[in-house]
Amino acid sequence: MVVHNDLTFFTNEEGINLYDRFNKVLKSNTKFYDMLVGYFRTSGFHLMYPAMDNVEKIRVLVGLNVDDRTITIIEKSNEEQMSFEMSHKEVKKEFTDDVTEEMENSEDSYRVEQGVKTFINWLQSGKLELRVYPNAPIHAKVYIMRKDMEKIPDQYGTVITGSSNFSKSGLVNNLEFNVELKDSRDVDFALNKFEELWQESVEISDEYIETINEKTWLREDITPYELFLKTLYEYFKEEINEDKNEAWEEMLPDGFMKLQYQTDAVVQAKKILKAYNGVFIADVVGLGKTFISAMLVQRLKGRKLVICPPVLKDYWEKTLQQFEVSAKVESLGKLDSILEDEDLMKNVKYVFIEALSCLVWVIHFTDLTMAEC
Repeated sequence: MVVHNDLTFFTNEEGINLYDRFNKVLKSNTKFYDMLVGYFRTSGFHLMYPAMDNVEKIRVLVGLNVDDRTITIIEKSNEEQMSFEMSHKEVKKEFTDDVTEEMENSEDSYRVEQGVKTFINWLQSGKLELRVYPNAPIHAKVYIMRKDMEKIPDQYGTVITGSSNFSKSGLVNNLEFNVELKDSRDVDFALNKFEELWQESVEISDEYIETINEKTWLREDITPYELFLKTLYEYFKEEINEDKNEAWEEMLPDGFMKLQYQTDAVVQAKKILKAYNGVFIADVVGLGKTFISAMLVQRLKGRKLVICPPVLKDYWEKTLQQFEVSAKVESLGKLDSILEDEDLMKNVKYVFIEALSCLVWVIHFTDLTMAEC
C-alpha cells in the first residue's frame, strides 16, 4: 500500500488514522473548532484534548441517543405526518441520563478523571460550548477546523466528514471512512449549516457539569468514610450478595444458634475453594470450625471424606449427622491405609483434613489423586 504525505481519506487503518490527522490539524494554528456529531463521548475527548489546548473556541453540537424513539417515529410516519418534537426539559433529561450511563461504564482511571475535569474547566471558562439539537435525530459527523488567518493567511481551514463519531472507537478502533475537504467553499458550506443548527439548539453545559459533580463517581463531595464503605463493599460484594446470587436454605440442628460470622465464613470458604480448589478454615479453638465445615459440606455436591485425629472422629460423625449431611469420616492415624484404599477414594470430590486444633484444610479434587496431593 502506498502511503501519501497529504491524505484525503481516513479509515483508521495503518498510516491513515483519523486520530493522528486531528492531532496534526488542531496543533497547526487552528483557532476555531466546531463539531456536529450524533454521539459525543468523553472517551474521544480524553484522547484529543491535549491537541486542542491552544484552540481558542470549541463548539460541540450533538444529537440524542434516541434509537427507540426514532424507530417509533419512523413506524408512525407510515401512517401520518409526524414531527420529532421534544421539550427542552426532555432534551436535558435525556442527555444527563446518557452522560450518567457513560460514566458508569467508563474506565476508572486518572486519565479519564483528568479528561473530564479539563472538559468541565473549558465549559466553565467559555473555551468550550456544548449544545444538543432537539428537533430531529442527528446522524451527521462533521468536524470544521478554521485557522488563525493572521498567522496563516493562505490557509482558511478544513472540514472532515464521514462515519466517525467523536469517540475512541470512531477515532482509533473502528474501521471508518472519512474524507477531508480543504476548499474554502466546502468549509463555508459546512460552517453555515452548522450555524443554522446551532441557533436552534439547547445549551446543556450546566447540565453536564451538574451531572458529573452530583451523579457520577467523579463527584467531589464523597467523604473518606463513604469511600471506606465503598472499598469494603467492592471487596466483599460477592459475599454480601451471596443470598441473592444463590438460593440456599441451610439445614441447621434444632436449637443451633445461627451466627453471622460462621455463615460469612462458609460463603467466603466456598468462594476460595471454587477459585483455588482448596481453602483453610482457621480460627481459635471453640469458634465452630466443625460447624462451619458441616455447613460448607451442605453446599458442596459430590462425595466427601473427612480425615481427623482419632479423638475427634466421633465428634465429626455426630456433627455431620446433626447437620443432615453425608460424609465418610476416617482417623488421621490410618492415613497410609486410606491412600491405598481405592474403593474408599473412588469418586471422592472433597476432603476435609483436621490435623491441628485451629485448622481444617479443605481440598477439592479434580484430576488430582490423593497421592499427588
